[in-house]
Amino acid sequence: MPNRSARPSSRKNVIANRGREKPYEVVILGAHLDSWDLGTGALDNGCMAALVIEVARAIKATGLVPRRTIRFVSLAA
Repeated sequence: MPNRSARPSSRKNVIANRGREKPYEVVILGAHLDSWDLGTGALDNGCMAALVIEVARAIKATGLVPRRTIRFVSLAA
């Protein structure tokens, strides 16, 4: 199956904030976002990427500042 892109794209890493007590100790929560029409894991990939976003929203909604830096990552391949 050929893979085509309509236009070039760029990606950037984003760190929302640093931990208040131990900013260089990092907790990573991530998911692999990559699927194709016939891939049996397509639903899992989408669900896990959505879960990463929802966990970030939930932590932000608490108003608490974590002790360690938390990075939310969605890997696209």
